[in-house]
Amino acid sequence: MGPGVPELPSPSAGPYSAETDDPLYDPSSSSAYSFGFDADGYNREESADDLGNVVGSYSYVDAAGVTRTVSYRAGQNLGFVPQANFLNSDLQVDIIYRKIHFLQPNLCNPTL
Repeated sequence: MGPGVPELPSPSAGPYSAETDDPLYDPSSSSAYSFGFDADGYNREESADDLGNVVGSYSYVDAAGVTRTVSYRAGQNLGFVPQANFLNSDLQVDIIYRKIHFLQPNLCNPTL
């Protein structure tokens, strides 16, 4: 760098750690959450406890105009478990898993 311009610190070599890298990290705060929304034929509700156990559901209107609802549970020792009365093949379960994984990857691989 030129004269009078301070050098930027080099990025850390290790993986990100909230405990050491996040100045707002508070180990005494709760990690539980809850949210929900409803918009344009799609809705979703989800909540999690302090241990990361998640329960939720979402609904959408399919191409035939039928409202489809998927409920799910997820957790470290559980993985991701979708439930819906219209799921009749492993392919449909895989598609739902991939959609949830895209929206919230930590639900599908809780060890990250």
